[in-house]
Amino acid sequence: RFKPTPFTDGKAATDAIAIGGPFMKGHKLKVSALETGGIAWDGQPILTDFPSSFSDDGIGPITYDANGRIVDNAMANFPRHIVHANLPLGVKVSIMRWSHHINLRITMSAQPGQDGCCGNFNNNINDEDVVQIQARVGMNVPQNAALFNEYVPYQPAA
Repeated sequence: RFKPTPFTDGKAATDAIAIGGPFMKGHKLKVSALETGGIAWDGQPILTDFPSSFSDDGIGPITYDANGRIVDNAMANFPRHIVHANLPLGVKVSIMRWSHHINLRITMSAQPGQDGCCGNFNNNINDEDVVQIQARVGMNVPQNAALFNEYVPYQPAA
């Protein structure tokens, strides 16, 4: 989920991620920035201690600690709060939680029909701009498929 932060002058940053669907056996993992939310599994708080670890239904471990490489070296002097999610199909997600935004590192193999703001795995950076992604996948997630409880339709800037 993208939202403006107090530090981005009205521009959006990644505020939270929700991971769900059939490959997650119907479960949902949601991780938010430190000041804007917590870490939840199926809507229930998890990883409330630091460090800590969680597994459920053969999914995991999902760990929370200060270990790992960050993706934005501008954050190198801040304390690290990193969620490491080892998910089905070999999907590994590292989520760096900062005060009002998160950074992500997603490692996985290509999936049929994969597309979105992280790309489409065709090794062509020339088709990964916002306009082309919007043309392929649209702007809104249907409300019945949204993984966040609050649904805010996209409103283009005037």
